[in-house]
Amino acid sequence: MQNRQWEKAIAGYKEAIMINSTAPQAFGNMALCYAHLNEDKKAIEAFDRAIALDPNYEPAIINKEIFKQTIAKGLKFSETQAEAKIIEYMKDYSLEDNKLLMHDYLNDKMNK
Repeated sequence: MQNRQWEKAIAGYKEAIMINSTAPQAFGNMALCYAHLNEDKKAIEAFDRAIALDPNYEPAIINKEIFKQTIAKGLKFSETQAEAKIIEYMKDYSLEDNKLLMHDYLNDKMNK
């Protein structure tokens, strides 16, 4: 995914899901890959699955909102998101101590 090899990454996430079908990270990351491939329906389905597994999983919640706002403006996600930033969610972001700033991030990215 970090190397922008979306199809290979999707295949890897599908394998991970076969091993552990309750990992929201795999679905959230797969959603981003589908988003970069402009496969809107598959992206939303994968985001929704990640959020269903963990309703507090902020990366999927935020990325889904960014994706929805992007396509609502008639833009392609792949053209507005130049990089695929990989985070270690459980290490880098705790729900209580380190909220992602969706509002600021959205305003910054969508207004460029």
